[in-house]
Amino acid sequence: MRASFTALPALPALPALPALALSCALATLPACASQGTSTADDAGSAASQSAEAEASTSLVVGFDGSGTYTQEDVDAAAAVALDYFWENYTGCTMTAISYAGDAAGETEKANQDVSGDDREYLVLTSTFDSGDAEGLTLEPHTVYTDYTWALAREPGGDWQLVNHGMG
Repeated sequence: MRASFTALPALPALPALPALALSCALATLPACASQGTSTADDAGSAASQSAEAEASTSLVVGFDGSGTYTQEDVDAAAAVALDYFWENYTGCTMTAISYAGDAAGETEKANQDVSGDDREYLVLTSTFDSGDAEGLTLEPHTVYTDYTWALAREPGGDWQLVNHGMG
């Protein structure tokens, strides 16, 4: 089967930001935008920084197909995980996120061990750089691979993050 990739939809362009836009990496979410704004004094470099930030805003969600979920299901789950990441992993840079496969979701459901649980489970894996990792329990300046994001939803409902981390 051939892998397909879909870019998450881009949010409207942000006003030109100072250099911190680069630390937000894929900075299209309000959490990054609220960290600073440019002034007239830095307008000269703002255009090039804005173009650089815009070029880094599309994160592709890896998806090799599923017998359970559509690309849209996986994209919706990834959006929830990425919202959480950008809000809570200050200074970190997400570089990749992919669907872990149908079996990983079934394993997560079994691990939850909730009697009568009819929720659907989906697991994503990601790679990110911890940067300065201020206020986090991560090793600074470390690349984390296979970091998992487990999400659940009632059939036909919205995804909710239920677990994340290594292992």
